[in-house]
Amino acid sequence: MDQLGAIRAFVRVVEAGSFAKAADTMGAPRSTVSKLVQDLETSLGLKLLERTTRSISVTSEGNAYYERAIRLIADFEDMNNEATRGRLATRGRLRVDVGGTFANAILIPRLPEFYALYPDIELHLGVTERQADIVEEGIDCVIRAGDLPGTSIAARKLCSVEIVTYATPGYLEQHGVPAAPSDLEQGHFFVQYFFARSLKQTGALDRGGRRTNRPRMRKEGRHQGPLVVRDRPLRHLQIKTFER
Repeated sequence: MDQLGAIRAFVRVVEAGSFAKAADTMGAPRSTVSKLVQDLETSLGLKLLERTTRSISVTSEGNAYYERAIRLIADFEDMNNEATRGRLATRGRLRVDVGGTFANAILIPRLPEFYALYPDIELHLGVTERQADIVEEGIDCVIRAGDLPGTSIAARKLCSVEIVTYATPGYLEQHGVPAAPSDLEQGHFFVQYFFARSLKQTGALDRGGRRTNRPRMRKEGRHQGPLVVRDRPLRHLQIKTFER
């Protein structure tokens, strides 16, 4: 038995004063409404309505049940309305762990917009490049770049990023402008970004859709956190790669 549906039917019958009128307001056959009320009475072991061929009347038990039933239906509708507005699903603590580049370039600048939409969210934001243990550390969401390691955790792609090679004007003035990747082997100092999880370096160089393996450098450094050095103008000493 659909108990909530039966309770609604009983309330409609009481308020309409007849099964026929209640059926009209519910858009259901009279026999269906009558069956719902009968099933409700059977499940309760009570007689809620006295029926005659011409009219119905509510028993004392029926009156008491009706008063509780209308409060129950009102609470149920309030609960559904609140859930529809999204307020139940958008409050509480949310812990997010994100890589430095994505955090500084994309996520952190949009936090005011996020808090305007979800003022009841308590956001705990961790900015790291390490491999986070979601279960052990109680993290709700991790945002990372690169290939997804074998895991049973649900994941989805957010966007694509480019790895771009930069040099400052001061560096190029001092060391010259490389015209081809092979020129980087001639005395240039190249700082390479690598992925914390796999320790793999960023991939091949691409120019106009043409990919070239990264040249072997005589002078080379490696860095795990690109944003640590990105906002410093390299002191005109190095060519570096960053996510964009």
